[in-house]
Amino acid sequence: MNITRLVNQTEINDPEKWLKKKLSPLTRESFDDIFNFNQEDLSHISQIKSEDFQKLLLNIGAVGSTGWLDVMADLDKSADKLFAPRGNKRPLNMAIKDYENNALQIQQNSEALSDFISTEKN
Repeated sequence: MNITRLVNQTEINDPEKWLKKKLSPLTRESFDDIFNFNQEDLSHISQIKSEDFQKLLLNIGAVGSTGWLDVMADLDKSADKLFAPRGNKRPLNMAIKDYENNALQIQQNSEALSDFISTEKN
C-alpha cells in the first residue's frame, strides 16, 4: 500500500517504515511521560510551587530535560562559589578587586609619567 504526501505530491512506498523512522526517538516510556497522568498527578500540581511547576512543564515539553535542570543547578552552585556580591574571599571578587586596584595604579602612573615628561621638557 502506498500513500501520497499532499504537501509535495511524493509517494511513500512503505508507510509503516516511514512512520517508524519519523517516530523513532519516541519510545513508549517517553510517550507515557508526556501524555499519561492520573488523578494523583493532578492533585499534586495544585500543591507545588511555581518554580517546580515550571520545571514540570519544561519536562513535559522537552522529555529528558530533568538532566539539564540538574546541570543548571550544579552550574548555579559553582557560579555562586566563584562570585557573590557581598563575598570578600571569593576568587572572582578578589580578581575584580585586583583588577580595579591595578587599573587605578596604571592611571596614577600614567599621570605621573605625563608630569615627568612635561618637567623634563622644561
